[in-house]
Amino acid sequence: MHLEKIEKSDFAEILSMIREEFPSASVDLSFLEARLSERNVFLLKFSRGEKIAGFIDLEVSEEGFGRIAVLLVRREFRGQDVGKEILKEAIAFLKAKAVERVSVLVRGKNLKAKKLYSRAGFRFVALYESSEGTIEEMELELDESVPSYVS
Repeated sequence: MHLEKIEKSDFAEILSMIREEFPSASVDLSFLEARLSERNVFLLKFSRGEKIAGFIDLEVSEEGFGRIAVLLVRREFRGQDVGKEILKEAIAFLKAKAVERVSVLVRGKNLKAKKLYSRAGFRFVALYESSEGTIEEMELELDESVPSYVS
């Protein structure tokens, strides 16, 4: 499977996934429509069969900087390397867009996500405190060699 652009027909399924994972998030159809219409935002899905197994929300700046706003794997597909595949394809996508560096914010208690990003070559750069707890910022220089599991 490969990453594909999220279409408006996918919104209900994407919203369901977001609400399951982040019940307090105030995300609705208009938010997704706005994200989809932004020029430097890319909403991409990864499907298995007829279901969306996961998706990623990427931002690309004019200066060649990328940001992973969300990488979410549906619960029933966790532990099946879906996150790794999404990240692998997202990195290739960003390189094709001439992105030199990509960052992501990860909740400090999300050990699986931190492990995923670390294995892909992301390095810790900053720590923030929020109302939801500790947030870690991680970055990856895309001009460096990519770890074997990602390439």
